[in-house]
Amino acid sequence: MSRHRYGDTRLWVLERNLGGSRAGRLLEQLDQHFEQVSEHLLLDLRGASFIDSAGAEALERAALRHPGLAVVGFPRDYENLPRRTRASLKILRPADTLEKAFSSLNGKVQDSTPWRNRRRYCRIPATIPVDIIFGTRTAASTIHDVSLGGGRLGRLPSSWIREIRRDVDTPDMIIAGMDHDPLGREISHRFETTLLSSHPVHLLPGGAGLGIRFSEPPGAGHG
Repeated sequence: MSRHRYGDTRLWVLERNLGGSRAGRLLEQLDQHFEQVSEHLLLDLRGASFIDSAGAEALERAALRHPGLAVVGFPRDYENLPRRTRASLKILRPADTLEKAFSSLNGKVQDSTPWRNRRRYCRIPATIPVDIIFGTRTAASTIHDVSLGGGRLGRLPSSWIREIRRDVDTPDMIIAGMDHDPLGREISHRFETTLLSSHPVHLLPGGAGLGIRFSEPPGAGHG
């Protein structure tokens, strides 16, 4: 199981099947988490292919004990699970995506808002190392405050900032490496590429960062 943090929310991603003694251990880990910290926790089930009745029961018990726990997705082999196990997992009302889960925690459930309005979606605090391609140049940076519409890049080379400030034929930036992070991977998947095209939209004071807008994915409508 891999563990990640986005602001005051933790994300645990199941990477193995959940059942038997492993289900009991997961319940213990969840109990310990909520005893030690008060942060929300998202549990992503999509990395598991199978959850047995013990695993489903452990998840139900954890959800009843800990209101700060939210579940994302179903295991890959969900349709082939026993009916009782499927019913138990449905009770958890898992979000379809990480994006929806984070938005729900902030009271802003995602809807069918047109792509041109994506910036209105709540930003998700993140710290995702990325590589930036700007024309023929490259640099390492970090992307923060991510949504489907864009995000905020950390510090960039001063020469890039001067060029963006002059706004003289500023090319789009290509962002690589977001797919190494669970949330970044989900966003990249929506755009059907691991190289996200983005455009600078706002310079933070003192060169402390750059707001960017992702280009629309293929076939996105504005209606």
